[in-house]
Amino acid sequence: MRYYLEYKMNHSNTFSLSFPEAKTIIVSGDIHGDFNQLVFKLCIQYKLTDTLLIVAGDCGFGFEKKEYYEQMVRRNTKRMNQANNWIVFVRGNHDNPVYFEGTTFSYKRFIAVPDYTILQACNHSILCVGGAISIDRNYRINE
Repeated sequence: MRYYLEYKMNHSNTFSLSFPEAKTIIVSGDIHGDFNQLVFKLCIQYKLTDTLLIVAGDCGFGFEKKEYYEQMVRRNTKRMNQANNWIVFVRGNHDNPVYFEGTTFSYKRFIAVPDYTILQACNHSILCVGGAISIDRNYRINE
């Protein structure tokens, strides 16, 4: 199976991801856990292909059990593969930082990246700077 992205750590301990097949970059944010709707809009409603979608914070990680996110990936992988799309998640102030270590949530078409990851796509370099920890995150999780 061929992977469509290159993931490496460079000499300065910064993670770098390359998406050589991407033809379009879209940046979104504040999806608050609506992962399935995001994939539906990307692949079905807007019929986008060869697209790198960057979710710039408040993705919704940490409000469900880990299995919930794994199930979301299984449910949407075929659709993402057929459209040749990728979604990169950048940590927001309401996201659990554990998911953004580069290994906790890392799949062929979906990845939550560490702070200061460099993305390379469509002749652009994008620095992903994650958000702070919100003081109301624990309260919101418990509610």
